[in-house]
Amino acid sequence: MKKALLLLAILSASLVTRAQNANADPAAINIIASPDTIAVGATATVSFTLQNMGTDPIPPGGATWNIIFPGMLTVNQASLNGVNMLFTPVWNVTPGVMTSLLLETAQMLPPGMPVTITVQVTGANAGQAPLQLLAESNPPTGNTNVANDNAVGNITVTPANPVPVELISFKGSLADHRTARLSWQTGNAVRFSHFELERSVGGAFGKVATIPYNGQYQYELNDPINGQAGNILYRLRMIDQDGSFRLSPVVLVRTASVQEGLSLYPNPAANRLSIKGISAATAYRIRTWDGRSVQTGTLNADGASIDISTLPAGNYLVEIVTEDGSSIMKIVKP
Repeated sequence: MKKALLLLAILSASLVTRAQNANADPAAINIIASPDTIAVGATATVSFTLQNMGTDPIPPGGATWNIIFPGMLTVNQASLNGVNMLFTPVWNVTPGVMTSLLLETAQMLPPGMPVTITVQVTGANAGQAPLQLLAESNPPTGNTNVANDNAVGNITVTPANPVPVELISFKGSLADHRTARLSWQTGNAVRFSHFELERSVGGAFGKVATIPYNGQYQYELNDPINGQAGNILYRLRMIDQDGSFRLSPVVLVRTASVQEGLSLYPNPAANRLSIKGISAATAYRIRTWDGRSVQTGTLNADGASIDISTLPAGNYLVEIVTEDGSSIMKIVKP
């Protein structure tokens, strides 16, 4: 009789346990890689959040979460943080394919308590793939909402040196009133194709010449300017074998002064620039150091000003354009 009562008590307890966990809900809340774009050899921190979204607790062994890292990442298992005593971690590594981290509840996880886990990863190979977090319930735990069992976060790994060629210096000078002399020095090159020299005289940049990469470190080119008045901007477009490219900083070759007495102040300036020395309506253009036009307009009279409040902090070239040419001044926005 006593054995029968004991067996009945055990069965009753088992049924109560199942009932208490019928409304548990293991959920994958989010997964974030910061930064989400890293270079080969660089490190990012991945955080992911687990939670019991149900109204019943999840018992030990009642649920698992599995985060899957793609093969382009190397995972620092020793950096795993936030697991504490709540979960039992199990690592599974298939080199070059994936690394997975399985977390099983080791203690009871009450409803509504989010747990954030972090781990460091390092870029191994260039590519883009999702990080995936999967939640799964184990008997006797319930799962009231399977729609929240999966979370995804993207991460991109770029080549360690995405620049096709290392540009050490780029200079321009006036050889004579008919010729501008451009010279540049390079360092290491990987899968690099060629240079394109581009020129701007009061307008958009246009290609002047194509210079094949010959394995050397020093390059020089003379550009006929035929007595062009004003100031001339030059830049290099450095093109890789796959068609990707990078623009060099702009160099200025100063020929003749367009307007004596032209000045710009204050410099540095945070919100507004004043222009002195303008005698008539004059166009202006503001460029970044790689030559991109970021703002244009017209100055109507002497003492006119330019609103630069919306420009990001950095170094810029302000180009005042007249019929006789252009005058270019360097400014700094703090």
